[in-house]
Amino acid sequence: MSGRRILITNDMLNTRFGAEVVTRDLALGLAAMGQQPMIYTPRPGTVSDEIRSHGIPVVHRLEDVPLPPEIIHGNQHLEIIPALTAFPEARGIFVCHAGLAWPAVPPLSDRIQHYVAVDHFCLERLVADYAVPAQKVTVIFNSVDTVRFEQRPPLPERPRRALVFSNYATDHNFLPAIRAACQQIDLPLDVIGTRVGNLVDHPENVLPSYDIVFAKARCALEAMAVGNAVILCDEFGVGPMVSSAEVRALQNWNFGMRTLKLPIAPARILSELDRYDPADARRVSDYIRSHAAARRLIQEYLSLYEKVMALPRSTGAIEDASYHQAMLERMTSFEFELFDWRNAPRMDPLSAATAAQIALTDAKVSAPMLNGYLWVRCLVTNPTSERLGCSRPARIHLSYHWFDLRGNITVFEGVRTPLVPSIEPGGSQTYELKIAAPPEPGEYRLRVTLVQESFAWFDELPNACAFADIFLEV
Repeated sequence: MSGRRILITNDMLNTRFGAEVVTRDLALGLAAMGQQPMIYTPRPGTVSDEIRSHGIPVVHRLEDVPLPPEIIHGNQHLEIIPALTAFPEARGIFVCHAGLAWPAVPPLSDRIQHYVAVDHFCLERLVADYAVPAQKVTVIFNSVDTVRFEQRPPLPERPRRALVFSNYATDHNFLPAIRAACQQIDLPLDVIGTRVGNLVDHPENVLPSYDIVFAKARCALEAMAVGNAVILCDEFGVGPMVSSAEVRALQNWNFGMRTLKLPIAPARILSELDRYDPADARRVSDYIRSHAAARRLIQEYLSLYEKVMALPRSTGAIEDASYHQAMLERMTSFEFELFDWRNAPRMDPLSAATAAQIALTDAKVSAPMLNGYLWVRCLVTNPTSERLGCSRPARIHLSYHWFDLRGNITVFEGVRTPLVPSIEPGGSQTYELKIAAPPEPGEYRLRVTLVQESFAWFDELPNACAFADIFLEV
C-alpha cells in the first residue's frame, strides 16, 4: 500500500462530538485516497469501532502503532505531545478545534511544523493569543460527508417538526426557551444529544424527518447539508436562522460560539422561526454541499501534508506532558478572563444611590409554565451615567424571589439571566427572564429584580425602583 503514513491523535473516540466525527471522516477519506491513516486515542469506543471496521488501525497505546508515521496530525494538545516524543522522525501538525477549550491550547514547539484553525475564532487564538506566526497557520473549515448526509426532499411551506440537535442541551440551559417558543406556534419539538440521554449514532437517518433544526457548529453543518432550516442556538446564546445571504460569513466562525450573539429567550427564537423560508434553506444546503463537502477537506489536508514533508525536519525536544497539563489549565483560566474582557467592558460595583435610580417596569409573563419554567419579559431603564452589564468584577444579572401570599420567602436565589445586551447610559433594554417554578404548587408573589453579584439586590436598596411584583398561581 502506498501513500503517506499519517497518525491522527484524538483525546477520545467513545462518543460523538465534533472532533471525534472529524477524526472519523478524515481517516476514512484519507484511506479512500490511498493514504495510510492510523489513529491513537487514549479513550476508544463507538467511533473508534466504526473506524476500525473499515480496516484502519486504532490503538490506545502508542507502542501499538503498527507503522512509524511520517506525519502526526494532532487534534488536542495532550495527545500530540507524547506522540511526537514517541516518533521523533515524524513531522507534526496541530489542529485547533476550539476558541476556548483547554485541550485546544496549541503546543508551542518546533516539532509542530504547521498549525490549522478550523475557523476564524481558532485563527485568533493561534495568531493573536499565542503568537503563532501567521505563515505557519492555515484555515481549513470543517466539512460534512455529503454522501452520508444525503439531501432531503424540499421543505414544506410551513414547518411541521423541529429538532434540537446538540450534545450540550439540557433543561437547565437553553432547552426551556426553545420549548416555550415552539409551544406558542404549536410546533412539535424533539431533542437528541448526549446530555438528554438520547445520543444518535447515525443522525443522517434522523435529520430528514425534521424541517427546523436548532444546532451549532458540527451539528448545524450536518443539518444544513441535509436541507433542514437551521437556527444557530446553544448554551452560549441564539444566532440567526442561517440564510443564503449569511451562510458564507457564518462559515468563517464555524456556525459556532461567536455567531450566538443574542440572549436565549422565547421571543428571540420566535423571531428567527418567523424567518423560515423553504426555498432559501435549499440554497443554503446547496452551498454547504458544494463548499463544505468532505472531499474538499481531504484534498486540503493532503496538500498541507506535502507542504510539511517538504520542510526541514525539526529535532527540538518535547517537554514532559505533566508540565503541559499544568500549563494548559492555567492558560485556559486566563483565556476565559480575556474573552470576557474582549466582549464586555469592565463592570465595577455601583453605589447604592446610583443603583436605586435604575428602573424595572412592564414585567409580564411572556410564556406560560412549561416543564417547570415560565418566562417573564420586562423593561430595564438606565438613567445613570454608568454602563450596565454582566462583565467582571461586579456582574449585574436579572433574577427574582418567590414569596407566598403571607409575605414569606419561598425562593430567594432565583435563576440568573445575564444583562445581555448591556445598557448604555440613558438607555433602556427589554429582557426575558427564565423563571423556575417554586417547590410546591400554590398562589405566589413573584418579584423580578436585579442583582449585582456579591454586592446588592436592587430591590433591597433604599428608594429602589428596579423591581416588579407579579401575582401568580402555579
